Amino acid sequence: MTRAPSIRRATAAVLALAIGGVLSLLGAVPAQAVGATAATLTIDGSGRVGDALAVRTVTPWDPAPDLVVYSWYRFDDGAVVHSGADAGGAVLTPTAAEVGTMLYVEARAFRDGSLMAVASTTGSPTIHLGSFSGVPDPTVSGSGVVGTDFTASLSTSDTTPTPTSVDYVWYRVDTGAVVQTGGSTLRATSSLVGTAVYAIATVRAPDTSPYTTSNSPFSSAVRLAEFAHVPAPSVTGTGIVGSTYTASLDVAGITPVPQTVAYTWHRADTGEVVQSGGSTFVAPSALLGTPVYVVATLSADGASPYTTTNSAFSSTVRLAEFDQVPVPAVSGSGMLGTAFTATLDVTGLTPVPVSVEYVWHRADTGAVVQASGSTFVPTAALVGTPVYVVATLRAPGTSPYTTPNSSFSSTVRLAEFSPGAPPVLVGQHTLGGTLVATLDTSAWTPRPESFDYQWYLEDGTPVEGETGAVLPMTEGLVGEVVYVLATAHAVDHQPYVVASAPSGRIARPDLALVGAPAGGVAAAVVGGTVDLSVAGLLFSTDYQVELHSTPVPLGTVTSTSEGTLSARFAIPSDTPTGRHHLVLLLDGVEAGRVPLDVTAAEVPSPEEPTPGTPTPGTPTPGTPTPEVPQVPVPQVPVPVAPVALPAAPAAAPAAHLSGGSATSSPTLASTGADSSVLGLLATLVALTTGVAAVLASRARRAHR
Repeated sequence: MTRAPSIRRATAAVLALAIGGVLSLLGAVPAQAVGATAATLTIDGSGRVGDALAVRTVTPWDPAPDLVVYSWYRFDDGAVVHSGADAGGAVLTPTAAEVGTMLYVEARAFRDGSLMAVASTTGSPTIHLGSFSGVPDPTVSGSGVVGTDFTASLSTSDTTPTPTSVDYVWYRVDTGAVVQTGGSTLRATSSLVGTAVYAIATVRAPDTSPYTTSNSPFSSAVRLAEFAHVPAPSVTGTGIVGSTYTASLDVAGITPVPQTVAYTWHRADTGEVVQSGGSTFVAPSALLGTPVYVVATLSADGASPYTTTNSAFSSTVRLAEFDQVPVPAVSGSGMLGTAFTATLDVTGLTPVPVSVEYVWHRADTGAVVQASGSTFVPTAALVGTPVYVVATLRAPGTSPYTTPNSSFSSTVRLAEFSPGAPPVLVGQHTLGGTLVATLDTSAWTPRPESFDYQWYLEDGTPVEGETGAVLPMTEGLVGEVVYVLATAHAVDHQPYVVASAPSGRIARPDLALVGAPAGGVAAAVVGGTVDLSVAGLLFSTDYQVELHSTPVPLGTVTSTSEGTLSARFAIPSDTPTGRHHLVLLLDGVEAGRVPLDVTAAEVPSPEEPTPGTPTPGTPTPGTPTPEVPQVPVPQVPVPVAPVALPAAPAAAPAAHLSGGSATSSPTLASTGADSSVLGLLATLVALTTGVAAVLASRARRAHR
């Protein structure tokens, strides 16, 4: 009984494999059983030959199958690679035969002997051979001496997988030609003298792609046996024409010991050979001004000839020389227009120089600015840099001697002004006027060619935009004190700044109306006149006068030569009563204003004469009739709009009408209606008053 399930499972597996094989051959995909859910499958693994690939279930079959048959296919041609049931079929180890293609799996789930569902995976990683990692480049050791061996080696301690073989190919460096294939050693031959070699290694292992390294570092050059520890030769001697130079080479410690040492003498300036052979050399006049050097060639049996590096340069071939020459000195202020002077103390020099020549240089670039002369007058191109000199001494039979440079001079700078008088402010410090900065340059040395200006307030604040010689007295400057800074300019001279004395405090004109009470506002009647007095004006200048708020031109007046004016102006007959301003303008710009209360003209009320009492203006019998001057009576305009009549206790409006100073409201004149009834009454009163005034005037004319 216990073996029955195993028999059934085995039978089901055989049937499943048989059915799966037939379906695979037919290319048919069986239908999924009703109610069954296929699993979601994927393939895990690297895809490298020798590493297993395994089918992993992401989501399970539903219901659970009795058996799952896995079929592995090549992706490139669809060929079956492997089929198997359950765990044995879910794993595949790829071989070299699958290299280059991907694999995929089709799984068939069986339950109760019938196909339940089918699932497929996506492709596996591409099947590939393993690769080496951690492979270093080979190295080559060996001296390179002909007849000795070079040895190639490769450290595989960090290489994965471990190589089963390492093959070397040897190349010559100069042409890249192969000189040996195989072998880890190479014998240096005479045909390789003068060139180095290098090796390239190829490592191999089963199921792994062969790996070829980069080339090794170059070996030592192939060569004959060489001298070792050879120093450079040396040369001694003063270099004075006719004296002898001597070459020497210390051969102690040289391997092998040289059998001969040959010297070649060269001039240092061109490298030209001046003598071949000999350890001594007499300095000729043809080499004046240049040193010499030697190169030594060593030879010995069985060794390659060895030519040393050149010796250090000898002393310069020369005539007799000056000794203990000091450096020159430069004096002078450096100011443009003055001169620098170069001097050299020749006391005690041997021999005594017959000439000393100077060359002048600028300190910042070293460029020559004057090739001779003991004095030098700097130009503006040198401003900001010092200068220095180099002196050259000469004497018969002696080599010219050029000194080191002198210390730097004073820095070349612009010349300075000797200033004269500062600027003087001319003009009136009155609103609307101008101040002009004037300069007398007669005492300046030199005379400035131009001036720049900047105006300032007394606290040092610049007046914005005012950089000319003329400063307008604008509203913004009222109450300020100003001064000007003038900067003088001339070619090759340092700009010089000089300040004017402060101006007076800038003021606006002082307007006053004649008859104005102290601390109060002047009054005038409609149609009457007002006297304006102004001080602090520009001299002999036309001003305009207007009545505001709505501007009404009253006239143009001219100030006196002392800057004052007094003028009488008529108040237009249509001027509304109330607070106004008399405004003074200069070229349309307000220069000042003063308040003015305008009241209605006072009109006398007609009175009935008492019996026996003479009518005013009627001569008394027996009394001479006086001459009464004819005075024009101002016209009193009748208000167009109704004017409110005051209540009985209010006396202020009556005072306003009569030109008194009791007006309590400082508001500007305006018109308007408070009540239609009161307006009608006011109109009747005004008409009655006007008629009475006309009758009175006619009576006076009839009396005359």
